[in-house]
Amino acid sequence: MKLSRILMSVVPAVVGVVGALAAPGQTYAQGVACGSVLGPGGTFVLDRDLTCPETPLPGTEWEYLERIGMIKLIGGATLNLNGHTVTCSSRTVLVNGVPSTTPTYGIVVRNSTLVNGTVRDCGYGVVTSHSLVKNVVFDGNRRGVSLQRKYGTGHNLIIGNTIRNSVEGVFVQESAGELLIDNTAENNERAFIVRDLGGTFVGNTAVGNDIGFDIIATEALIGNRAIRNRIGFKIEGAREVIGNIAKNNADGGFLLDTSLGALDATRHNVAHRNGNDGFRIATYNSADGTATLERNYALENRGVGLHVLAETGNAASPPKTFTRNVAIRNQGGDMADDAECRWTNWVDNTFETALQSCID
Repeated sequence: MKLSRILMSVVPAVVGVVGALAAPGQTYAQGVACGSVLGPGGTFVLDRDLTCPETPLPGTEWEYLERIGMIKLIGGATLNLNGHTVTCSSRTVLVNGVPSTTPTYGIVVRNSTLVNGTVRDCGYGVVTSHSLVKNVVFDGNRRGVSLQRKYGTGHNLIIGNTIRNSVEGVFVQESAGELLIDNTAENNERAFIVRDLGGTFVGNTAVGNDIGFDIIATEALIGNRAIRNRIGFKIEGAREVIGNIAKNNADGGFLLDTSLGALDATRHNVAHRNGNDGFRIATYNSADGTATLERNYALENRGVGLHVLAETGNAASPPKTFTRNVAIRNQGGDMADDAECRWTNWVDNTFETALQSCID
């Protein structure tokens, strides 16, 4: 799916939410407390910091869609945190005195808007669906932003947020229409994670994480940056990987895995000064579909610039195509195929050193 079509599918879902920011209406400075359900409609402004437990609901307290969390927004409500911090008193919910397998929810946002503040120390910082989340800091949560279908998510606009000190920064699973723009994830174990389906990531930055972008099957990664992580981008399937930068990552810039057969358009990406290979491509067998790497740049990495690893004894059919890529001054050599050159067609690439004569 092209980015224009993705944007057309996502933007209508959030237009009403964005409009709520500018819509006239009463602003409530009071009445936002632990356990509040805000909405339908209305604009609410927090006037103090809060520390809250998750509020139980008798009889349905653990149903995913019914949970309130610390605060819940519904039906087009807007909550402006106004620079304040909402803190979970515990990351773990107790059910009959026993920790639940589903952690404490921070703020639940359903068809609504959350802006301008901090959510701290929760199991999940925000659980959201068909909503806008903007200019929020998620600090010290087990998971900063939860975009998982079983929690009723989908079609969110997550823009300009900071996610830090989490086990999982942003987690997307089996969800559709997610659009993440200009978010920063720093000092997490894994920053941006996708497990099946997912969405579109544009202009996001991962700094100082173990893995910057840990992706299994998503629509598009466009113009993102991974800097000073252990691994910059670990991708097993994406329809488009365009214009991303991996720089100064300790153990490689781009780790690309063709086993899911969906690295169809990987181009205009840059791997610069990473501690291992710039682009490491693990290719499998004839069932893994197409993969075209075009006009990528591997510069001054400590490993190989573009490095193909053959994971099985069967050559790919058809071979992958690497064309018009540039690899220069990589310490382990600029380009390397498997020993028998069975996996890749190398066409019109630019390099200083190549480990096999089949590379062009």
